[in-house]
Amino acid sequence: MYNYHFKFYGIDIETLGRITKSILCFEKPHSTNIEKEKTITCEQAIIILKNSNIIIEDKLKKIIEKLSNLRNKIIHYKFEYNTSEIRANIILVINGLRKLYNNVTKHDFIDDVSAHTGELLEKIEGEYNEQLHLAQSNAKEEADENETFIEDCNFCNEAETAVRREEDEIYCYFCEETDYEIECCGCTELYRISEMWFFNEDENGNDLFLCQHCKDSLDSDN
Repeated sequence: MYNYHFKFYGIDIETLGRITKSILCFEKPHSTNIEKEKTITCEQAIIILKNSNIIIEDKLKKIIEKLSNLRNKIIHYKFEYNTSEIRANIILVINGLRKLYNNVTKHDFIDDVSAHTGELLEKIEGEYNEQLHLAQSNAKEEADENETFIEDCNFCNEAETAVRREEDEIYCYFCEETDYEIECCGCTELYRISEMWFFNEDENGNDLFLCQHCKDSLDSDN
């Protein structure tokens, strides 16, 4: 998984660089020895795209930043990770970058990357689809046995991989995360914890959370 992640980071830079013109992949595009120059970071590439009036969806930016931060932690041996969740995020980024690349260049970047990169993408997607199918099958089997509901997962954003259990726990067979419903401290409606934002603690030290609507209202007031 480490190997995939580092190779993916290269794909990420490569794709963003193709969109912004390949010379801008480098920290010093004016260098006379460009082959030996360091490439820019994902964050710098995103800023270049923004300055070029190319819009990247917030969801895609957040996932790119998440994977970039994980890469930095791996380099410094300070990390914890969930393989399924990382694989899911990588696929989301690949699909997002593919859409972005097509919108800007009118090409499919799968056709424009190197043969090695294309093979890597096919391998990642193949393994991902295999694990996804298994997770969906396991969720359906448990739901049928216990006469409960199949759910989508808000952690890995996959469909029909989770099952509702006792006490309204929602377990995902793909990323192995457990979601559950709690009351919003603002409107008192029930929402999944994965959809909420930490707000504060009450007098007993219990965590308080806000739903997206209440958080947006609070942000607008500030």
